[in-house]
Amino acid sequence: MAGRGRTPATVEEQVCELRRSRKLGPARIGPVLGLPASTVHRILTRHGLHRLARLDRPTGTVIRRHERDRPGEPIHIVVKKPGRIPDGGGHKALWRDAGQPIRVQPERSTAGQHGR
Repeated sequence: MAGRGRTPATVEEQVCELRRSRKLGPARIGPVLGLPASTVHRILTRHGLHRLARLDRPTGTVIRRHERDRPGEPIHIVVKKPGRIPDGGGHKALWRDAGQPIRVQPERSTAGQHGR
């Protein structure tokens, strides 16, 4: 049911199909269908397809994460094991490249230099 100035449903379906199949943005879909990018963005927003990050790349379906049937239902969360960071911080804190050992200058013996 199209209101005054509203894009026909067939064109809206074409916009949504291009988004799902080719993962194109409004600036790329608009010229294909002869629509302004702002209109394409409005259509994508109305159908919940305005964020590419929310689409599954292979299938083009909208991803809804952590939705449960009942409030308070437990969810599964994967936690990554932390890396082995030395005391005092890692390579960024010590201003050196990752994986490069700290080069310590060997102490020189001062015996015999000033005592004679």
